[in-house]
Formats: sequence, structure tokens, C-alpha cells
Amino acid sequence: MKVKVFLNMSSVFKIIKAVNQVIKGNKKYLLDYFNNRII
Repeated sequence: MKVKVFLNMSSVFKIIKAVNQVIKGNKKYLLDYFNNRII
């Protein structure tokens, strides 16, 4: 039972990490896009 919970937690953390990376990537992309538009 405990092992299952631990595996679920680790997979949730992996998903959160992936989502954070996507958000960071999108922010960088948006910043580059706006900077290019201004220039």
C-alpha cells in the first residue's frame, strides 16, 4: 500500500516538473516573441 502511494507521488511530481518546464519554456518563447515585435 505504501509503495503504491509513493509511486503515485513520484509520478505526480514528474508531471508537475514537466508542467513547470513547459510553462517556463512558454514564458521564454513569449518574451522572445514580444522582444522581436518591439524591435
